[in-house]
Amino acid sequence: MFQLIKRNARFRLFVLAQCVLNVAEAASNVIIPLVVLDLTGSAALVSFVVVLEMVPYFVFHLPFGALLDRRDRKRAMILADLGRALLLLLVVGVHVLDGPVLIALLAVAVPFGTLSSISDAARSAIVPQLVGKPELEGAYGWTEATESAAWIAGPAVAGLTVATVGVVEALSLVSAFLALFALAILFVRIDTIVHASSCRSTLVLDIREGLTFFWRHARLRTMQLVWTAYGTVGYGVVLGLVYVGSGGNASGALAASFAVSSYAAGSVLGTFCAGCLKVRSGNIPACCLVAFAAGAILVSKGGVYLVMSGAFLIGAGEGFLLVLYLSARASHTPAELMARVVSASALLDKGAGMLAAAWIGFSLSLAGGSATFLLIAGLGVALAILAATRRTRLER
Repeated sequence: MFQLIKRNARFRLFVLAQCVLNVAEAASNVIIPLVVLDLTGSAALVSFVVVLEMVPYFVFHLPFGALLDRRDRKRAMILADLGRALLLLLVVGVHVLDGPVLIALLAVAVPFGTLSSISDAARSAIVPQLVGKPELEGAYGWTEATESAAWIAGPAVAGLTVATVGVVEALSLVSAFLALFALAILFVRIDTIVHASSCRSTLVLDIREGLTFFWRHARLRTMQLVWTAYGTVGYGVVLGLVYVGSGGNASGALAASFAVSSYAAGSVLGTFCAGCLKVRSGNIPACCLVAFAAGAILVSKGGVYLVMSGAFLIGAGEGFLLVLYLSARASHTPAELMARVVSASALLDKGAGMLAAAWIGFSLSLAGGSATFLLIAGLGVALAILAATRRTRLER
């Protein structure tokens, strides 16, 4: 894994650039809700802004995937992130001119989400173009470890910036980081994929081709089944950790932040170990899910140290499983179909995330943190059994 970074200069530059982008995105996930709360004090409006940003994923992500398999992915990613930077600067400009900041933020939410969809699809499809297939685990180990590390650094950067320059003004820092990422990607050499059927096929046929390949490939379909099933449980864990860590009120915000940071640190370890070990056995996904379930049991017991330890174990299991999933998807997908397969996966991930947030939020309100994490642990064991029963397909 370290040799990959050492000898592959363009992948090394890509990872460094992505570190900047990941910090920007992690910081924006803190700053944008703070802007809405500072202006209105309404958590409902925060949720509304988040939903607005997610809408383009469901509407445009599949068409974007097909287009990115035809077009220059590098150029699309650069233009998308420059566009995101300009949209945030527009909000800051409205604030400087004493204009309606909330209206400006609502106005840019959908365009921002649309550009994020393009950037995400292009970035995920580009990684296999930078390394060989035997190095995919190491490559995804690096990219996912840096993203997890950003969830440790990004919120801290956001908090310091807000305290120093103000909540709306802090958006300018996110804008600068997005622009810096786009500038760095200019210097990464990425080969353009030639779409063989682009002269005769339509966008609809291209989407259908990607979905057909995705559905008919047994290992891809099975790994996606396991990961999406995990997402309906695991994607809501951060919400649960915030609730349990804080004791359900703002006075425990520091303990909640420690719990989330422990989760992110565990994810760094899990993704990094998966990249170094390069294992592809069908037993490993089940083991990751057992670790996840064990972490949830620790969290359910309560207490600062048990919650932090459990959060770390949850993050480690999830991180390892994520790298297995991403490397399996990339190693079995032709380069000319990569963006379409990534887009189809992203749609399933978004749906799983919304479902997880909904049921875990309801369970926390109804049964409390301890019972919710015991339920999460039970579902984790059930998912481990599912992965074990699908072992033969995962090993193909």
